[in-house]
Amino acid sequence: MSTMISRFYISALLMLLAALLALASLGQIEMAALPLPILWISMGGVAVLIGLSLLFRPMKGLLVIASAALALFAVCELIYAIIGNVGLSEIESGGDFHWVPHEDYGYVAPPGTFTESKTYQGKPIYNVSYSMNEYGHRLTRSTQSDLHDECILVFGDGYTFGWGLQDAETTPWQLAKKLGTDYKVINMAFLTHGPHQMLAQLESAEIAECGDDQVTHVVYLATPDQARRAAGLRVIDHMKGPRYLISGNDGVVRTGRIGSLASRKDRINSILYKSMFYRGINGGNSFYLRGLTNEDVRLYTAILGQAKQVAAERFPGSAFLTVTWSGGDKDDKEIVSFMEQSLTDSFGARRTRDLIADLQENYTRYTFGEYSIHPNALANGIIAGYLAAQIDPSTPTDD
Repeated sequence: MSTMISRFYISALLMLLAALLALASLGQIEMAALPLPILWISMGGVAVLIGLSLLFRPMKGLLVIASAALALFAVCELIYAIIGNVGLSEIESGGDFHWVPHEDYGYVAPPGTFTESKTYQGKPIYNVSYSMNEYGHRLTRSTQSDLHDECILVFGDGYTFGWGLQDAETTPWQLAKKLGTDYKVINMAFLTHGPHQMLAQLESAEIAECGDDQVTHVVYLATPDQARRAAGLRVIDHMKGPRYLISGNDGVVRTGRIGSLASRKDRINSILYKSMFYRGINGGNSFYLRGLTNEDVRLYTAILGQAKQVAAERFPGSAFLTVTWSGGDKDDKEIVSFMEQSLTDSFGARRTRDLIADLQENYTRYTFGEYSIHPNALANGIIAGYLAAQIDPSTPTDD
């Protein structure tokens, strides 16, 4: 009898521990949510099965096999978590730069001047300052003055915002410098933004720095990673960015916010994608829920197409220019090529590898090198030169 009671208490304790692990990993009890929730739930499941094997001796063999299988899954979960975070723990950040929530766009930059630094294995990657105006837009050379007749809006993500660069090294700043005093160039970009934020801004926001009748050009700098964000695949995008889905003949409709779990499929995926193993076998990792597909690219292109249409209606007579950053992306090369071709066919987009002749051969010359695939000041200057020539052919080729 005492042995049976002991087995009962051990089993109860194991199952209570499993329940606490499950609740903690999902953030349902008053403690910080544990990382890798599926790993902890799996370990809890192993504890439950072991506890049941102690109570139900006739089923012990089956329960032990089941617990071993679940333990193997937990090991796979841990392995994929480690693989998905290789090198990340060696990157250290400093400074006071931060993001703030936004009702329409998910997240934006706050106004003010902030610093940010990063090191990798003790080696400095960058140490810079970001200057934002009262609207959360990064300053350009021209936004510090009101002596401009025409306005250019430049949208994009961290490549355009100038992640890791000083203000004067960004594409919008260098574009303003090349164009001179006739144009005000506004850097509308921000880190991890995509065409969905651009479309939301064009649909709802007032451009405080200039009137709609002053806008002569809308520029979009595209990167392959933006297609993931528009599809809601990047983990950070679950900070409630705008969500669009294809509707009708290649048009899109806004359906709330990314991560809002509006449908049963969303709710199921929100559970499955907590598993690093499930992400990994579907091409995902710590940053991305799964790999990029051609359907994601079609959605991306449709959102960008609708943004172009809205811009044409809102800013009559304005031109829409698109440049696609080439190379350095870890996605399937066929999908990236499909994306570049889609943007070229739909928007006449120019690829940076066509603007920078030796980009593929000397990639690290135009980026942060081994630390990041983001463009540096040299690459941004070449892109700015191309855009300036498209906007005003009389622009001098050299400063």
